[in-house]
Amino acid sequence: MDWEKKPRSVRYSRFFKYLPERVQTYLTIRSEETKSRVKGIKKLLEKYSLNDIHAVLKTEERFERAPHELGFILEAKEAAYPEKLSEAHTPEILLNYETDLNAYDKRLCPSLEGGVS
Repeated sequence: MDWEKKPRSVRYSRFFKYLPERVQTYLTIRSEETKSRVKGIKKLLEKYSLNDIHAVLKTEERFERAPHELGFILEAKEAAYPEKLSEAHTPEILLNYETDLNAYDKRLCPSLEGGVS
């Protein structure tokens, strides 16, 4: 709360040295954005840990990103893709069958593919 009121005091705070290195750099790299970044990090801490934020900042040097963009990156990392659904409609003989698309195209439009008319 104090850092939001006095953003210049962030660097000199006794708690600053306990932050991960990348988070320290992120908060102080641009002095004109310190207040908004402190607010953003505070909001991110409701859902993520400092180590998660540190890991995102570490991956691609994302110091130019706004805090809400870091939030989107963290959400994307958490997203789980659905598992493959089981197939019930295709006959078993065709399950792992690869279609020859060149032959298919020749039959579909013989004039364009140089096939038999």
